[in-house]
Amino acid sequence: MSIRLEVKYGTDLDNMSALITELFKQNENVLHSPGVSIQYASVSSQAVAVDIYFWVRSGIDGGQVKSDIFSGIQEIFRNQKIELALPMQEIRLDNVGE
Repeated sequence: MSIRLEVKYGTDLDNMSALITELFKQNENVLHSPGVSIQYASVSSQAVAVDIYFWVRSGIDGGQVKSDIFSGIQEIFRNQKIELALPMQEIRLDNVGE
């Protein structure tokens, strides 16, 4: 299974990876061998794309495990003040009022 996150550029990636790895270790439905793999997929001016790969135990609802992991990541990010990257657009109005 995999999850893709996009965190704000400038995030401490080593700290974030350590926190996510610990979250996966605590989930009894995630296999520890092979362990979770965290890869930095791409970098833009606003974000770093992070791909997380993991295996779940057979017979387990992978969708529910993924949902539980997302909830855990949200809580960790909120507590550690790690921000997900949100798409931004600049809108310019030229010749307004003419």
